[in-house]
Amino acid sequence: MEVCNNILDEFSKKVKSSIDVLYSRMDGLRTDILSPDLLNNVEIDQSGHKIMIKAIATVTVNQSNRTLKVAPWDKSNLSSIKKAILSADLNLNPIEQNGGLIVPIPPLTEETRAKLVKTLHKFSNDTKISVRNIRQDCMTTLKKSEKSKEISEDERKRCEKDLQNKLKAFENDISDIVSKKEKQIMSKD
Repeated sequence: MEVCNNILDEFSKKVKSSIDVLYSRMDGLRTDILSPDLLNNVEIDQSGHKIMIKAIATVTVNQSNRTLKVAPWDKSNLSSIKKAILSADLNLNPIEQNGGLIVPIPPLTEETRAKLVKTLHKFSNDTKISVRNIRQDCMTTLKKSEKSKEISEDERKRCEKDLQNKLKAFENDISDIVSKKEKQIMSKD
């Protein structure tokens, strides 16, 4: 039974890591709620290395005029940050101002909302596939454990059932997470 518990714990740990990646990817999807997280996934190419904006600049929100302000810690990074935002497929046009960037955030159109929801569902599918692959790896480990006589056939079957139940629960969690984000994207408030 210890082998089964270890496999179930490992499964949960890896799945939670996949869900964390989903959250990170969703942070970069726009909603009508302004957030500095919008630029979290924007990478700057600096001497051949990919660096996230938040590692080299401060991003703040100005709700009143629907802008983000990007203040690089080293002003020499300003042009590479601007270039990265322009090429990030966010449909944003940063403006250089006072040694920083002002990024106007226009309201979302219905067409943009539909594209964002489509991207969100792709992220969801990618995560679910990842979770299923993790489950498959755990099933393989269980079969190897049975073959090497670490566990019995009954224990393997019981553990496989537990894995399947955990998989369904995690997939439901993923669907709930994505549903909430979809509502945020589609909301016009």
